[in-house]
Amino acid sequence: MACICGNNGHGKSAVIDAITWALWGEGRKASIEKKPDEGLLKIGKTEMMVEFTFDMEGDRYRVIRQYSKSGKTAKTILEFEVFSSEKGEFTNLTQKNMSQTQEKIIEHLRMGYETFINSSVILQGRADEFAIKKASERKQLLCDILGLSKYDELSMLAREKYKESNIRMEFVEEEKNRLEKELLEKENVEERLKNIKDDLQNLNKEIDNTEKELIVMREKKSTLSAIMNQIEGIEKQIVREESSIKDMKKQKIQLQEEMKLTEKILQEEEVILKNHNLYEELIKQDALMYEKNKKITSLKQKKMSTESKINQGKNELSSEINVIKEKINSIKVQLKETLKVIDLKEDIEDGFNKLKALENQEKEIEKKFKLQKNLEDLRIKLEKSISEKEGGLKIELATLHKREEEYDIQILKKENIIKQIETLKEEINHMETLEKEKERVILKGTEEQSKTTRMKEQIKEIEKKLEEERQKWMNISKSKDSNCPLCDAPFDEKRKKQTLGKIKKEGEAKKEEINRLVKEIETSKKETHSIKEEYKRLEGEIKKLHPKKSILAQKQVELENCNKASLLKEEIKAKMQKINKILEEKHYAGEEIKKQKEIEEKLILLDYSEEKVQNIKGEKEKWDKYRQEKIKLDIATENRDKLSLELPLLENTLKEKEEILTKEEFSLEFKKELQEITRELEELNFSQEEHNTIRDQLKKLNKIPTQMVYLNNAKKQYPLMVEKHKGLSDNLKEKEDLLITLINEKEHKTLLIEELPSLCEIIPQKESLLYGLRLRANDLTGEKGNLENMFEEHKKVEEILKKFEKEFEEKGKDREIYRILSKAFGKDGIQSLIIQNCIPEIETAANDILSRLTDNRIHIALELQRDKKSGGLKDTLDIKISDESGTRDYELYSGGEAFRTNFSLRVALAKLMARRSGTKLRTLIIDEGFGTQDSEGIEQLVEALQEISKDFDKILVITHMESLKNMFPTRIEVTKSPTYGSVFKVIG
Repeated sequence: MACICGNNGHGKSAVIDAITWALWGEGRKASIEKKPDEGLLKIGKTEMMVEFTFDMEGDRYRVIRQYSKSGKTAKTILEFEVFSSEKGEFTNLTQKNMSQTQEKIIEHLRMGYETFINSSVILQGRADEFAIKKASERKQLLCDILGLSKYDELSMLAREKYKESNIRMEFVEEEKNRLEKELLEKENVEERLKNIKDDLQNLNKEIDNTEKELIVMREKKSTLSAIMNQIEGIEKQIVREESSIKDMKKQKIQLQEEMKLTEKILQEEEVILKNHNLYEELIKQDALMYEKNKKITSLKQKKMSTESKINQGKNELSSEINVIKEKINSIKVQLKETLKVIDLKEDIEDGFNKLKALENQEKEIEKKFKLQKNLEDLRIKLEKSISEKEGGLKIELATLHKREEEYDIQILKKENIIKQIETLKEEINHMETLEKEKERVILKGTEEQSKTTRMKEQIKEIEKKLEEERQKWMNISKSKDSNCPLCDAPFDEKRKKQTLGKIKKEGEAKKEEINRLVKEIETSKKETHSIKEEYKRLEGEIKKLHPKKSILAQKQVELENCNKASLLKEEIKAKMQKINKILEEKHYAGEEIKKQKEIEEKLILLDYSEEKVQNIKGEKEKWDKYRQEKIKLDIATENRDKLSLELPLLENTLKEKEEILTKEEFSLEFKKELQEITRELEELNFSQEEHNTIRDQLKKLNKIPTQMVYLNNAKKQYPLMVEKHKGLSDNLKEKEDLLITLINEKEHKTLLIEELPSLCEIIPQKESLLYGLRLRANDLTGEKGNLENMFEEHKKVEEILKKFEKEFEEKGKDREIYRILSKAFGKDGIQSLIIQNCIPEIETAANDILSRLTDNRIHIALELQRDKKSGGLKDTLDIKISDESGTRDYELYSGGEAFRTNFSLRVALAKLMARRSGTKLRTLIIDEGFGTQDSEGIEQLVEALQEISKDFDKILVITHMESLKNMFPTRIEVTKSPTYGSVFKVIG
């Protein structure tokens, strides 16, 4: 137990504000403000932060809430952590966004802000927080303290299950009605199936008879068709025979003409043989003359070719002589030029040596140039690397700057997103209200349906009784006996009339009752229709609002992204500062800069000059001509000896060639061959005139070979022709006899097929009839299959119907169970019983404290029900205060008495919270309120606190009263410094 004391305005109550703002984001605020943030922020400051560490149920937790404001934009950051003894540090419990983190904190605390300030905390000037609330609000707060929301959830779950069962029952009932309608066709299907089976049996018998008749007709047709085919074959054979006879007669006439020609050729045999012998002799002579002519032509061509080769040899020899002469003259000129070059040998060698020395100098300078170029290339690479690294950092800096701008844009959207989220939450709350209304409508509709069903059953029962009364009336009115037909009692006319009148009166009363029930059913139907319309309207509105949940989730993600953007922006700023520092100090390319300096030093030591290079090149150009002069000198020295040896040899060769040409000793072999050809031409004895005479005679006898062929053929063919002529005459006679036989056979068979046309007409008719019968049988078979399938389907439907009937019964039981559970878990069920059980506990605890504070003068009573003006009882939670004067209204008590009453009631609620709600929050905080008490009242309050301290782990009393400070074992003194603000010191 401790006292937080200090002067007014020094920040004592700020401790409670810090706790409630850290845990729930709530605290003291003006009535026009939605949130306390602006009011809690110190004037002139733009940010605040509370870090609150607390122990609960053996675990240590830490909550950090930060608030900052920049212009019109405000930002809140919330962190939630739990201490891990294994790691020795706090581990994160913070969720994706602030609202989820807040829910996580409430989940661990198991209470909200309102519950806290109405139970564990008595705020300054708000000790009557619980007492002045409406009865319904007090009851709800008590529910929160007792943790009865879980029963609301169970009740809601039971209502959902009730609704699901109801929907399923409606579906099952519809399916049952549909299946029952389907089963109405079952008897018709069975009867139709029996008829089809009978029709199919008769039809199959008719098909068998028709098929047998058709087989007989087809066999007879087949036989007659075969005879018809035979007649056709005979007709074709007659045509063939007539054609054959005609052809044979033509052959006979043609053969007779050929025999006449052959006889004529045989008569000229002697003349043909004589001319044939002369013709063969002339052929031999012509062949001999042809061979001689061919040989002469060949020798003449050979002679011309040989003469051409002799002339070609002479020309080639002359050409060789001219070539040798030209070569000798060229060698003489070359020798002259070579000697001129050799005379300048000393000057050329001196110039060439000078050129070589300059080239060596140039090579040395080229080596230096290559080394310098390599160093320059390396320096350029290093400069490029430095530039790239610098450029990379600048690009990264630009990218980070762009991302910073993007985050700024995202942060600016935050306020608008928060407004959108609030709007969406309102719409979702409205949707939940509509869903509750829809459940109420469903329940009302179910009750109306049950009511209608009950009234229909009542009508059936009344109609049944009415029918019984009518039968009684008929029996009595028709009876002529002196005894009653119903009870066998004596029955005169007067009694009969009385009985009939009584039955009639009762019947009319029952009819009126039926009419009344019918009207009520109609009214109920209208009400049900109205309920359905209302259900459709609510369903439509809920369907329109349903997407809002997903939109809200999306907006919450966007809000979380905005929160993350603030953190990421700070990270980006840090990165940008780091990169700017690297760029300023050039820490990004230390190695490259070092190498760059080394290269600069090497270039200075290299001593390469472009002027030296140009001087050497200029000097080299002056002496460069001696390179070619040296080559000419070397060639001249080499050629001088070679040409001196070659010249005498060429001169001797020229002399020998000229001597051969003068003596004409060239082409000797060809000249000998020409003499031989001339001799052969002279020896051949050929006359062209004689050859022409032989050819003229052959032309005159050119038909003799053909006549000889005809003669030989005639000798061979004539005996055969005679024999063939005899054979043709015999065959012609046979053919003419066969033709007569065939004509007679055709006439006989034609008489046999006279019945075939009528068969060809009847068979298609029978086939058509059979086809029709088979089609009908197929149709009936198909229909039979369909009906059998339908019959089987009806069996399956009966099984399904049984399942649906069973399910309907089970779902009905489930629905009733869920209805009972919904009511049991509701406000008027278990929750009401728990509240009823805890009310005596609150009353006892409050009255224990109050009796100590008021010397047993004042007592509190909590009433859960009050009388209605219209009669009956109404649920409530009223506070009744009584003293020695009787029961009075709360407002009529003095400030001190009211405070003691409120104090007792609030402490009782705090004790209940500590023991029963499951929150395990064993803390009580009292902020001021003792100013209304006299010294005796203050002492009694302190004693009461000491008495109840065993029920709490901590009791903190905040006061500015000096008289109260020393009554507590521990003091926490709060003072306000103009420099540092509020500071505290623990004493005791």
